[in-house]
Parts: sequence; C-alpha cells; structure tokens
Amino acid sequence: LWVSTIKFLLGYNLGRVWAYGMHRLLHTPYFYSRFHKRHHVTPAKLVASGAWLDSYFEYLFMELPSFLTMILFFPTNILFHQVFFVWHGVSAAADHSGFAFPEEEGWLRNFLFDGEVHYMHHKLTTWNYGEVEWIDYLFKTHHTQRPQHAAKRQFNRQKRITRRN
Repeated sequence: LWVSTIKFLLGYNLGRVWAYGMHRLLHTPYFYSRFHKRHHVTPAKLVASGAWLDSYFEYLFMELPSFLTMILFFPTNILFHQVFFVWHGVSAAADHSGFAFPEEEGWLRNFLFDGEVHYMHHKLTTWNYGEVEWIDYLFKTHHTQRPQHAAKRQFNRQKRITRRN
C-alpha cells in the first residue's frame, strides 16, 4: 500500500509539472492565439464546462502526457489509477466552477482543488498556470486575492506611505 501511495504521489506530481510547462507554453502568443484562447472564456462566465473547451493540441500535448506519466513511469494497483482519473476529472471541473473553500478550512484549500486560484488565472492569464498551487509557488507564478494576502499587501503599502510622510 505504501509503495502504491508513493508511486501515486510521484506520478501525479510529475504529471502536474509537465502540465504546468505545457500550460506556460500555451500562453505564449503563437500557441495562445491558435489553441488556448477559446479556453479562456470571460471570467464572469467561468463554469465547469470551461474545462472542456480545450483544443486537440491541449489534449495531445498537455493532458494526455500528464495522465500517462503515472501509468507508464509509476505503474501500480489499478485502483490507484482509477482514483487518479476520477480525481483529475473532478478537480478540473471544480477548478472551473469558481468554488472556494472557506478561509477557516485552509488545509482543504491547500490540499484539494480551489476554484479561486484558477479563476485568477482566467482573469489575469499570466498567473497560476499550475493545477496544484505548490508548482506556481515554485516557479513564482502564484497569485491570489485571498483576504490574508490582501491584508498583508495593504499593511505593507500603509507602512511605505507612513515612512514617506
């Protein structure tokens, strides 16, 4: 069980790193205009169906390799692979639903999907490329409007203004 769990975590995260890299590539001008732009519907209209506006290019070069990473490089019990596929589908739909866990459920926010982060990606398009937040933190592309971050920014801004006066 432990070996399967480790393989699951390694395969999942390696696949997410691959998807992150391909997602960054899809946001370059050439690929964005040809393949990815329609996926970025108006943020106000962001719904679970937005996850399925991907082009064939996205499926072939981003989604399919991220799925196959776990199966090919970290083969394990079939139940782990089934959980992986269900998890991926549910998280993609949830990311595009706009759903966010309440602030007091911070641990859920950090370890499960959080639509707020992906909503910010659709709104700003130059942040939050990863399907899991730790990858965006690693590559310094994470952005949020969560209250604790906004309060910290406001405090720092106020501190700078006070110093000037």
